[in-house]
Amino acid sequence: LAKWGRRFRPDEELDSLTIDEFREFLKFKENCHWTLDRLASDHLASGSTKVLRQAIRVLCDEGRPLAERYDTAVSSARGIGKAVATAVLHVAYPERYGVWNRTSEQALQKLAVWPDLSRGSSEGARYEPINRVLLALSRATDLPLWDLDSIFWYIVGSETQVGYLL
Repeated sequence: LAKWGRRFRPDEELDSLTIDEFREFLKFKENCHWTLDRLASDHLASGSTKVLRQAIRVLCDEGRPLAERYDTAVSSARGIGKAVATAVLHVAYPERYGVWNRTSEQALQKLAVWPDLSRGSSEGARYEPINRVLLALSRATDLPLWDLDSIFWYIVGSETQVGYLL
């Protein structure tokens, strides 16, 4: 969190981030939490470092509404979808943003706390209530969002995920 949080925050080290470094972040062995490289790596290969930095800059600009910056960032950089975007947000600001991916979605559904999402709303607008639920769970359990995300992995119990550890 310390290393990558600094790399993603616009007021710190974002201006020197390269696509190759970002590809490294996406690997489980580097971030120690998710396997994101299969989601974005091919798309990033054809992208520009400038576009990637700008997408992360917009995504992490807390002076703008969350839904707006999420939608802008995700639509501007190929390879950055909900799992990657929310992982970046989480690592940049670990107390304020939880991760929305298939695992967290399934876990929230199993726990019967999945929020009602407005049909036809943007993905960013859907992330806002999901993040509120994640923050509420974090407060209620007195667990950091990072740990809560790990617990989701156990709740879902996917054989595919277990394979990553072997």
